[in-house]
Amino acid sequence: MFDNLRAQAGQTPPDVSPPRLAPFQRWLRNRDALQGDPLTLPRTHERVALTERLVTEILTDRSTPTPLKTVLERIPAHLLSMAVTYPGALLDDQHPLVRLLDRVDRLARLLPNGARDDAEHQQAFERLIERLVAAEADDLSTLDALDAQMDDLNGRLDRQSRSNRAHWVSVCEIRERHRQAREAVRLRINGILADRPIHPVLIELLERGWRTLLETACLAGGLDGPRWRRHWRTLWQLHLETCGGSPETEPSIAVDGQRVLLEELLDGLGAMGLTPEECSELTDRARQVLEQAQAGQIEPGLCRPFTPLAPAPDDAPDSVAGNVAEADWNAAGNRIDALPLGALVWSHEREGPVALRLIWRSQDGSRLGLTDPLGKRLISLRRSRLIKKLLREQLVIDMTAPEGSVQRAATIALERMQSKIREHDLPDPLTGLANQHRLRGTLVELLADPSARDRPHVLGFLELDRFDLMTSQYGFTRSEQILKAVAELLLAQLPEARCLAYLGAGRFGVLTAIGDDDEALALGERLRTALGALPFAPEAKPGARRFSWSLGLSLLDGPPAMPEHYLSAVNLACLTARRQGGDRVVLFRDEDPLILKQLEQLHAWVQAEDAIRSERIRLRFQPIAPLAELDLERPDQGAHHSEILLSVYDENHQPLHLGDFIAAAEALNMMPTLDHQVIETTLRRLHEHPEFVEGPLGSVAINVSGQTIGEADFVTWVGRRLEHWAIPAQRVGFEVTETAAIVDIERAAANLAQLKALGCSLYLDDFGSGLSSYGYLKRLPFDYVKIDGSFIKDIINNPHDQAIVRSFNEIAHFMGKQTVAEFVENAGIIALLREIGIDHVQGYAIARPDFIDEVVTRH
Repeated sequence: MFDNLRAQAGQTPPDVSPPRLAPFQRWLRNRDALQGDPLTLPRTHERVALTERLVTEILTDRSTPTPLKTVLERIPAHLLSMAVTYPGALLDDQHPLVRLLDRVDRLARLLPNGARDDAEHQQAFERLIERLVAAEADDLSTLDALDAQMDDLNGRLDRQSRSNRAHWVSVCEIRERHRQAREAVRLRINGILADRPIHPVLIELLERGWRTLLETACLAGGLDGPRWRRHWRTLWQLHLETCGGSPETEPSIAVDGQRVLLEELLDGLGAMGLTPEECSELTDRARQVLEQAQAGQIEPGLCRPFTPLAPAPDDAPDSVAGNVAEADWNAAGNRIDALPLGALVWSHEREGPVALRLIWRSQDGSRLGLTDPLGKRLISLRRSRLIKKLLREQLVIDMTAPEGSVQRAATIALERMQSKIREHDLPDPLTGLANQHRLRGTLVELLADPSARDRPHVLGFLELDRFDLMTSQYGFTRSEQILKAVAELLLAQLPEARCLAYLGAGRFGVLTAIGDDDEALALGERLRTALGALPFAPEAKPGARRFSWSLGLSLLDGPPAMPEHYLSAVNLACLTARRQGGDRVVLFRDEDPLILKQLEQLHAWVQAEDAIRSERIRLRFQPIAPLAELDLERPDQGAHHSEILLSVYDENHQPLHLGDFIAAAEALNMMPTLDHQVIETTLRRLHEHPEFVEGPLGSVAINVSGQTIGEADFVTWVGRRLEHWAIPAQRVGFEVTETAAIVDIERAAANLAQLKALGCSLYLDDFGSGLSSYGYLKRLPFDYVKIDGSFIKDIINNPHDQAIVRSFNEIAHFMGKQTVAEFVENAGIIALLREIGIDHVQGYAIARPDFIDEVVTRH
């Protein structure tokens, strides 16, 4: 149906049958032949393929305006040149060609009916399109000039459209007030005169214009206004005098004397716009009737019961069409009611499909005002009329999102890539529950979606107190059976949970909606009791040894924090439960004495400033090598850039577990202090040993926590420290985890953009750990994305990991970013990553982490 309407409107979807890549490949061959420098690298063809995919998305989108499709079909060289030289350009709304495509899109949406709405502006638009098609891809001055002219045309049409729509909205409001006045007067007359005997002179007065006079009075001041009361009491008194109505019915509007009554009648007739002769004629007739009534000479049967006034055809209430099922009528009505103001619909008219925009809806929803997109003409329709057209397939609702075609196609393509990744997001093979990545991704989804946070949620870790005892005494087979039984129990107990996950080593994760703290604790106790009732051995008899579980809970309520905050909190609560003897539930609360005691035990680990002064914190670096230039036979080759890594030691110079150290620092909100110390130390080292930067180190990438990236003055501080140590910003980059960037997207985007403006490179760390956030990430100005090492280390033997890394690489390149693979441990992985198209690699196969102070000493 939609295709038929669009075809008649001159908007036939193009033939997009495969292979659409052929023209792009021919362009590459022709370019190679002419210039002699073949672009045969896999990355080049990947860029071409991604551009071709995005163009196909636009061309197959039925809501894409025909002029934009025409342009895209005719400028493959422009698009390919852009794809080869500027990766991710179609996602950059500041690129000259993308801006022009957006202009074409917006202009086409203002002129969907073509010359039928505005022949002059349509011709001007078509001339600009022809100039765009004829322009050279690298002729930026022409492209800029066209951009300015299209912007000017768009501005003029938009202003005209807004002004016209505002005018028609006022007209609709006035018409609606008239309609409401008509209906109010009709109901008032019917309510008072119903079943009363009425003299024909009153009927004549109403038909000649007195009803309209009452409607005008009602419109001016309502049914209680002075004009209404004056004109109504004239009519009412004439009724009382002619057909003997009861004066008590309306005592407040009685009129004394026929002279006054006739004077008011004459005044009203004049206000009705009758000629003097017509006024005189009606007044004389009323005088005669009054005299007859006073003399008792009204003929019997002359006064007949009043026939209620029928509503005007356009004022009658809606009713279900006789040949339509009520359910179908109501469903169509709901679709009409759901249309937002500004929505576009295609109406089948005699001249073909016509685009109309909804600009007004009455308060009761029964009347709607539509105009052509330029607002030159108004069409007022009743809701029932639109329902009938919809049911007869004479109306198509355009569901196009407000974003432009290019942006919409990019979003769709990104969602499809993301969907492909979700297909590879396999559950835990043992329990069938989600894995750790999925739990983290679901947490990110929840924190990034304001509507999902309307109700509090609880994040819980459930840990078997003696997992080592279970495996040592019962073996792996029975242990696996027990873990499966635990998974089945959790699924039965929490069927509505957002996520149930097995995290390994006898620990399970839960994320589910909850009411409050008390309900969260009650849920924890219920799970602890149910889990404790499971025997160690499936065939165990009653009274056999049972499980004991430690449960840690963290409530997600109020303003969202970083995912790491909740993960650290629930981990700390679980640790507290375990260290209190196990078999208990602990809900993380800042004021909980047990939590505070546990924090005190951890506090010594996170005295960052003291640890640096006493050299209990040392910095290491690990090179990140460009894969295209990598030569494993040259271990001394300089690094493209290096990641700065942190090592922490206790008082006895024994290394501390970095994960526990970071978790405790996050729980105590001390990450900004630690990050500042690491950045300061790194910059000082770069300043003291510039030769180190030119040699093994290269540019540096420093990890920054979500707490730090959210600081209002962080970028200012970085700028001051770079200036103090005389380090070029281009030598320094910052790594931010995906989850840190996504929760406060506005602050993260602002700070990252400012860091990029300084000249710093930006790295997105742990790419793939939050599998829902790619739509947000295209707003963030990262240069590199680092694919989580858990997908890399076993990639040779794991087809699932190969598929998901390909998808990650495709998404990153689609967004115009370069990729870095972590945990690259051997030449086989390097060869596979090179075939996939990864840009950079990091891991033991390239170089092991080395302490900066030792390397400086050796050099």
